[in-house]
Amino acid sequence: MLFSSIPGQTPLAKKLKGNIQRGKIPHAQLFVGAEGSSALAMAIAYAQYAMCANPGDDSCGECPSCKQFTSLQHPDLHFAFPVAKTKDSSDKPTSEEFLASWRTLISDNPFPLYIEWLSHIGVENKQAQLSVYQAVKISQALQLKSYAGGMKVLILWMPEKLNTAAANKLLKLIEEPEGRTAILMVTHHEESVLGTIRSRCQVVNVPPSNSQALAQFLDSYNDSQVPSTLLATMAHGEPGQAFHLMKDAEWIKDDVTRFVKWVRASFQRKVDLMLEWSDSASGLGRERLKSFLHFSLDAFEQALTYNYGAHQDNPFQVADVDFKFDKFAPFVHSGNIVEIHEKINRAIYEIERNLNPKIVLLDLTFEVAKALNAKH
Repeated sequence: MLFSSIPGQTPLAKKLKGNIQRGKIPHAQLFVGAEGSSALAMAIAYAQYAMCANPGDDSCGECPSCKQFTSLQHPDLHFAFPVAKTKDSSDKPTSEEFLASWRTLISDNPFPLYIEWLSHIGVENKQAQLSVYQAVKISQALQLKSYAGGMKVLILWMPEKLNTAAANKLLKLIEEPEGRTAILMVTHHEESVLGTIRSRCQVVNVPPSNSQALAQFLDSYNDSQVPSTLLATMAHGEPGQAFHLMKDAEWIKDDVTRFVKWVRASFQRKVDLMLEWSDSASGLGRERLKSFLHFSLDAFEQALTYNYGAHQDNPFQVADVDFKFDKFAPFVHSGNIVEIHEKINRAIYEIERNLNPKIVLLDLTFEVAKALNAKH
């Protein structure tokens, strides 16, 4: 993974390369970026640059180390990521059992969403985690000598999935790693990372790419009917989100149709339609439903900015649905946007904790109906 292959991250890449060039690589770093961000890709590029035999403005891409990184099979590069039991795994699965699947996914898309990883290993409706057994495996791997005689790197994706017992097993290792070892953690929810872990790491904030840089990057891959500029806007500068939308443009159309039915039922305050919508949407499955609610947050946000003159591309233009965005937008304003955001975020929180989705959605629908019909 070259820094130059990651869109819109030149300033951060320069800073990270500077650490390596000065010989000041912190032993534990926490890369923080939104889901679908460049955080994981930046961590991999950082590790490759640190191990490259001939680094310049970027990794050389030609030395034995770089070639091993191309297939993510460098012997001193270790990965840990959330997993769940499958019919083919052991009863206490660890990342090692899923390494082939991981390498395939990351080689195709180094900006994966959590839901894409779960789908890739066939556990869409399970809660994957980094278990205490994984923590033991990590400790064992990092206690070994470097195969190449240089440094060892652990890239741990989503430390927010570490349970307390697993985190406690790793504390000493994070604080005092063996030899020349760098631990790079990548989180999409910094607030959910245990404080004992977070406090031992130097934080690296990975910002979104600007929309123009991301759109130009997407042009090389985009074979969907959705313009790259719209994908970049909808993805809020996060390449993984853009790839996800690009690969399944039908998701956008489905979300648009579902959103339109929802706000129409809410506007009309027709209880039968609200019940029907809640019943239908509750069958989506937890991760898919969360994805729709995040889409809804974006739609309300875009309606608000439209009112203030920011007439950017909007997702409703790609779906064959009779919906006038310019007529809808005025109903979203400073008097109700905070409440709408709070209610949707609360619904996401409750669904993550396995509350009955039908009840959660029905309650949310009544709350949104109240907010949209409030006078401004």
